[in-house]
Amino acid sequence: MVRRVTLVVLAVSLVIAVVAFGFARQQRNEALERAHVAASQAMAARSIELAEQDPRIAAQLALYSRSAQPTSESARALAVAVDANQNVVRHLRGGSNTVAGYQGSAGGNSTEVAISRDGGTLAYYSHYDSNQAVHIYDIRTGTERRLATGEYPLGGGFIELSADGGLLALEVWPNQVEVWDVREARQLRTLKAGDPSELANADDGLWAVAFSPSGRWLAATYHTSGSDDRQLAVWDVQTGVPLSQGVSRAERLTFDARERLLAWDSGRLRRFTTDTRTWAVIGKPHAAKAGEEVRALFPDGRALINTDSAGTTELWDLLAGRRQGINRDGGRLEATLPTGDASTVVGSLDREVAIYDTALRSQVTLGSFAWPTSSLAVSGDGRWVAAGSLDGAVTLFDAAKAHTGEVLPSKVPKAGDLVPHGRLALRVVGSTTEVWAATDDDSGPRRLGLLPVEFDLRDDALAVNTDGTRAVFLDTGDPPITAEMSLWDLRTGEQIGRKETYLGYDVSFQAEAGIHFLADGVHIVVLGRDGPLLIDTHNWMRRQIGAEGSSAHAVATSDDGGTLALLNIGATVTVWRWAGGNLDKIREIPFESHGAEFGADLTVSPRGDKVALIDGDGRLVIADVDSGDVVNGLAGNGGDHAVFSRDARLLVQPDRAGSVVVLRFWDTSIAESAGSWTIRLSSDARMTLTTGNRILVVASDGSVTASNMNIDAWKNLLCGLLDAPTPPAPYDRYLSGLDIDKPCRS
Repeated sequence: MVRRVTLVVLAVSLVIAVVAFGFARQQRNEALERAHVAASQAMAARSIELAEQDPRIAAQLALYSRSAQPTSESARALAVAVDANQNVVRHLRGGSNTVAGYQGSAGGNSTEVAISRDGGTLAYYSHYDSNQAVHIYDIRTGTERRLATGEYPLGGGFIELSADGGLLALEVWPNQVEVWDVREARQLRTLKAGDPSELANADDGLWAVAFSPSGRWLAATYHTSGSDDRQLAVWDVQTGVPLSQGVSRAERLTFDARERLLAWDSGRLRRFTTDTRTWAVIGKPHAAKAGEEVRALFPDGRALINTDSAGTTELWDLLAGRRQGINRDGGRLEATLPTGDASTVVGSLDREVAIYDTALRSQVTLGSFAWPTSSLAVSGDGRWVAAGSLDGAVTLFDAAKAHTGEVLPSKVPKAGDLVPHGRLALRVVGSTTEVWAATDDDSGPRRLGLLPVEFDLRDDALAVNTDGTRAVFLDTGDPPITAEMSLWDLRTGEQIGRKETYLGYDVSFQAEAGIHFLADGVHIVVLGRDGPLLIDTHNWMRRQIGAEGSSAHAVATSDDGGTLALLNIGATVTVWRWAGGNLDKIREIPFESHGAEFGADLTVSPRGDKVALIDGDGRLVIADVDSGDVVNGLAGNGGDHAVFSRDARLLVQPDRAGSVVVLRFWDTSIAESAGSWTIRLSSDARMTLTTGNRILVVASDGSVTASNMNIDAWKNLLCGLLDAPTPPAPYDRYLSGLDIDKPCRS
């Protein structure tokens, strides 16, 4: 008896222990989930806050925010981070978030960058590296290697590449230049500039250096022991023998496209011709003002000049003797010119890197740093831009490509004549109509076919089946004939079967609601006077959808035509599924709206699992079709037709205004904003088309810009930009005590 009681007690105790363990585990899991959510929200908020100040850390925090928990805040942080890094090719080196102490007159730590004129190679070094080396980054392949060079001087030294990236010239201490074969990683020669043995620190280092485009000539100004005057020498790099050497006060040096040396010397522009070894004064003298400093000299004879301590910067054409531009934004504007484009300037002012016009007005911001920039380089065509910052960060930018809106290589001919029509674009050419649709590849919109019908943009309607081979044309007319409907083969432009005529007293179509093909490619849905109709295009037989007398004023289908949504009079949306040749009603979704009948925008996700409605009052309703769960938000008024991303996690609405398009994102799980992107086009936006996970914006000049609306693609993009995905201290505190998966594959 005692044994039985003991067993019962043990069994009860075991049950209690198991229950207690399960309860404790549940509480622990709930606590961990709350901690992950809190960490995700905190990192997302910090990421958004840092986006303009430090896009690299903003990207790191956004990635870990999403990895901690896929909250709506993390989705917005990813969108903002992509926008902040939209022109970044690669963050090659993160900043130290501190600046090393000043080390005498020789200066402190420095980070320097160079890009070959052909845009194939980037070279950089930083005193913040633990190993003394120059990094060589192949822009075309995205690979990096190192050259174990000599000791570069404190305060920054000269680094330059030949036009093809094959040779590297690097200033090393004291007063020397190493010349390297980049491809073979082999040092070719060391050029010595005078005798620096007895120089004071203030006179140490090369004052101005230039490397000719071919890599054959090198010029430098420097001090040498035993002389109070600055020297200028021009060397033949192949032999190491000076072509010219003498006293000079040259402040800036460069080589022009014909391999002639230009020197800015005491208010004059002098030119040295290597073939004849002669000097000549060219251009017009520039009367320097007190405190004026020439910041840069360019191969085409232009110069960037700081004119006062307040930070006023001017761009001068020294050959013509006239000022081209002026910038009064304050600070010291660092700038360089593409060799093949006289209309733009690449510049950095404080922390920002931007494209300027020749009037020195900022046009496009490429990116920013946590600390001010210290070095800047650009390829000959102006596309590739590299910058280094005072705390050691190095970033490569692509001025021709933005991640938020990539211009596709193809163009749409006569895009100004195209007009949007549902998911299609149409162009009426005389008595014919071209039919266009978006594609998933980089070819942009493609022409599906040409129909021998004259489309009336106000009253007619046209739809294409899911494989793009057949089209239905609804041609409205005057009473007593209300409309004619016909089926066409888009591949041949020939009509299929007979044309169906509808009389006004029999049926009246709402052409503005469009025609919608179902999944079988045979049946279509169109709104009639007495409600929605299902029509068989083989025999034009029609029947009412829903109860007789039911009415609707908007219709939408999924991409595959398998799901149909109807916006009914009375503020309800009914959802139908096409299966086995029938439409089955699977859900009726009520919602509160006073503007559903006025400009309502109804859309169905590509797979038919979600439905969204933006009513005339700008209110947003998103419903899950299977569960019937509804979330509400605010979208505002205006904009094009809203669309779902392929995975239905995002709802996107483009808003066009001239040459600017704003893409607004919402998290469909809670109907809250997930950020926005602003895309600037080469001309006015004509229309937007959707395919898969991309929105295509067609401009009036025929250019097509593609924007990705997939969260996973955003994550992969940001991972590809970063040198290291984990945020540095102190931002890594958000990860403390949490087991969070790394967001990027190594």
